[in-house]
Amino acid sequence: MPMPLAMPGMTTKRHPDPHSFALFLASKAKAGEFDTVFYMALELAGGTINITLFSLNMRDGLKLKCDLRRQPAYPSNA
Repeated sequence: MPMPLAMPGMTTKRHPDPHSFALFLASKAKAGEFDTVFYMALELAGGTINITLFSLNMRDGLKLKCDLRRQPAYPSNA
């Protein structure tokens, strides 16, 4: 099923825009409209943050692992 063109928080390249998500959620919360769309947008924003943090953590872990391989465990006294 194709994605609708007027989905809130999407730019023309179909990448999420964090500012429009925040404005959309703020307007729904201010109006007291805690419906399915509100919770789906909230889940999407939270999931995006979660995946971003996970990938940054994985990148840093791989950097640390590679740095540890290059250094000897016990430096020689020679």
